[in-house]
Amino acid sequence: MNKISKKKKIIIAIITIAIILCIIGIILGFFGALSKGYHHFYG
Repeated sequence: MNKISKKKKIIIAIITIAIILCIIGIILGFFGALSKGYHHFYG
């Protein structure tokens, strides 16, 4: 497993960070909408 290239590790890191940021954004947006009472935006 040590033969993974640096490029691959960087790409995996970028994808992981992007996914985490997306999840954080969805959670913050969801709770922000709930706190403001915009229930209709989420069904």
